[in-house]
Amino acid sequence: MASGTTIQTILSDGFKNQRAMLSPDGKKVLYASDKDGDDEIYTMDVDGGGAKALTSNSKSDVEPVWSPDGKQIAYSTNTSGTYDVWIMNADGTSGTQITFSPKDDRAPTWSNDGKKLAFQTNRDGTWQIYVIDLASKVETRIVNNSANTQNPNWSPTKNVIAYDSDQDGNVELYTINSDSSGEQRLTNNSAADSNPWWSSDSAKLSFQSTRNGNLDIFMMEGFSGANAILLLTGSTDEKLPSWGK
Repeated sequence: MASGTTIQTILSDGFKNQRAMLSPDGKKVLYASDKDGDDEIYTMDVDGGGAKALTSNSKSDVEPVWSPDGKQIAYSTNTSGTYDVWIMNADGTSGTQITFSPKDDRAPTWSNDGKKLAFQTNRDGTWQIYVIDLASKVETRIVNNSANTQNPNWSPTKNVIAYDSDQDGNVELYTINSDSSGEQRLTNNSAADSNPWWSSDSAKLSFQSTRNGNLDIFMMEGFSGANAILLLTGSTDEKLPSWGK
């Protein structure tokens, strides 16, 4: 663990609680849990109290992310059979289907202006990243290769998307502009580096890596990949990091 780091457990109930994300105002934590027998989406206060279910059905509702203004939540659900991207209000009302692929559309992430979503889909065979304009519903593939390209995360300040891909033989981290230009490789090692997440000012990227055997949490410079440091390690896997403000 990095020097000076303090860890506080806010939820430990024996269930699979994952994909935790702080709200833009820092008052709520958004997450998915199987505590009710299948995957549903919840919020709770940052001290672990006040848990509230936002979805309640027999399907799998996962990978929730706050919109930049905190008023909406994008998420993945297999309500229609395969996974699609949906949006609902922050209180769980008015769920609306956004993508309609016969394959799986997953892991949505909001553009910094809240007008678009990037997501990963296997509609082309391997996992690829698409962007959908929420007004026009036009979908555009932004990475063009035959590898698995996954876990997009849109910069809070720029039209740049970080993601992981095995296009160079093992899983590494990359960035690309949302118009498909300027792809840049950020990591280069024999370990698997995945699930990048921007800091609120886009200066840093956190990510998970097997550099030390188990999955650990690292941090590096956001646009260069320089100065990677270990943030969190343990005897079990540490994964799926996200930032608050």
